[in-house]
Amino acid sequence: MNRDLNIKTFNVVPITNRLGTLEWVDNTEPLKNIINREHIRLVEGKDLNNSRALNERRKWLKTGIPGNAKKESIAEQHLNLLGLDSKTVIEGFNKHKEMMPWYLLRNGLENLCLTSAAFLAIKN
Repeated sequence: MNRDLNIKTFNVVPITNRLGTLEWVDNTEPLKNIINREHIRLVEGKDLNNSRALNERRKWLKTGIPGNAKKESIAEQHLNLLGLDSKTVIEGFNKHKEMMPWYLLRNGLENLCLTSAAFLAIKN
């Protein structure tokens, strides 16, 4: 019996070392790379892994969350957040979010534009 079955495959585009998205279009770039490139360009040559926001978050997780002082794994430290009240977690997130320039993705996308028409298409 011939069923005419087809299998379509996709590549996985890494966003972090534990997270990725399916590659839908050849030669695309993850948004994190675009944001990271802008961060390096605008913030003293530092990439996202050395950003002030991430360093402050790591310090907060290690010293500001009960039970995290002896834990080295950032994943284990984040698990302790599940036991906290939501207000504490939201305040911590917002504090660190405010340390990250909001315009990194916008600027990165604008810098990808090769023509004025492409720039106007992204801007709208």
